[in-house]
Amino acid sequence: MSAQLNVLGPVELVGAPAPRRSQILNLLVYLALHRRGATRDVLATALWQTPVSAKTLRNRMNEARRLVDGAITDGPSWRLTDEVATDWQRFVALAAGSAEEQHEALRLIRGRPFEGLDCAEWLDLEGVRSHVEAAVVDLAFTVAVRELDNEDFRAAYLAARAGLTASRYDRRLHGLAIRAAEAAGHIGLARTLLTEMHAALDSDDDADAFMQRERRRLSA
Repeated sequence: MSAQLNVLGPVELVGAPAPRRSQILNLLVYLALHRRGATRDVLATALWQTPVSAKTLRNRMNEARRLVDGAITDGPSWRLTDEVATDWQRFVALAAGSAEEQHEALRLIRGRPFEGLDCAEWLDLEGVRSHVEAAVVDLAFTVAVRELDNEDFRAAYLAARAGLTASRYDRRLHGLAIRAAEAAGHIGLARTLLTEMHAALDSDDDADAFMQRERRRLSA
């Protein structure tokens, strides 16, 4: 059996039974993003934030190991083996590739990274969530700008929207999506996107002034 953890949107374990406890999914995600492994003390601090007995941790680890068909090494430092892949690993590999591979990377984005993962304060304490979101936004920006230059306005729009799916507060991506829609002649869509940007950023830019600025940027 080959399982995969998808974290670029709502977290899901594919190719394996669904975990009965949210803590098991959290444990698997932690190990998937710490491939060198983690000791009992590290896991207890990161995932429980309170004292946890060796027996409890062993039991949770055994539950997780059964789900992924034994793809977790024995302690005292537990490690998730490469048999369990993640969409984040695939994203990183594709993002470093060709233009088409970069588009494929952006198609992996299903929502805000790690959405729905309970008891996962470690994502923010360790800067994991912000790192993943920044990587998605940076790639989306690069691809959208390139496709605007190539006058492939649909591809530019889709790239910008993929980035906004992961992080809806990036003003640059809102602007790129609006520019791509307007350049393609979809003025109504451009105005809808502008309204969406105002709601996300709590902005009160005048619509016509904003559109004129973006039009000048597009033709520069």
